[in-house]
Amino acid sequence: MKPYTTIAEETVAERVIKHSRFIATALPIEDYEDGLEKIAAIKARYPDATHNCYAMIADEQLLRLKVSDDGEPQGTAGLPILEVIKRKEICRVAVVVTRYFGGIKLGANGLIGAYAGTASDVLDVAKLVHWVPSVLCRVAMDFYVGGKLTDRVNKAGGVVLDTEYTDCVRAHVAVPVEMYEGLKNDLVQLTRGKVVIDEVREAYHAY
Repeated sequence: MKPYTTIAEETVAERVIKHSRFIATALPIEDYEDGLEKIAAIKARYPDATHNCYAMIADEQLLRLKVSDDGEPQGTAGLPILEVIKRKEICRVAVVVTRYFGGIKLGANGLIGAYAGTASDVLDVAKLVHWVPSVLCRVAMDFYVGGKLTDRVNKAGGVVLDTEYTDCVRAHVAVPVEMYEGLKNDLVQLTRGKVVIDEVREAYHAY
């Protein structure tokens, strides 16, 4: 597992170049199959478009990729979009650039610039989410030190997901993997050993 950055939600940006309308739609995706489904949905949204060109990176290892020029000259649309995604170091994302032809041909260089530029526009305005390999766990401690829990977790780069007050203070916590041992030791010292940390598992968490 390694950290990765994706986008938070579907985002749209648009350019008009020599009367051709370019609409870029950036989509967060869970995996390759989810990406294909979301790309198909964008194509269905613009059924009368001249082209729906796209690129997607479906995993953080950059192994599951797909591009399409959708009828544009080879190499002038899908690959330029893909290079923009790579340059911005974003993954688990699909970017579809829809074109409505305006009657003026742009040439190969013009097409590359148009597709790359519109893809860059949409990723520039998209809200980013950073997913970090984390330890998720439940912490239980006495009331007299429970008020300090959030501060200690935040200092370790983590977050308290929820808190419950019963016979003691119980909380679900997420903290980056490399900070977990330090946080655990800190809580042991804070409570003089009177802390219970269980339900420990590793998973991605967004910060």
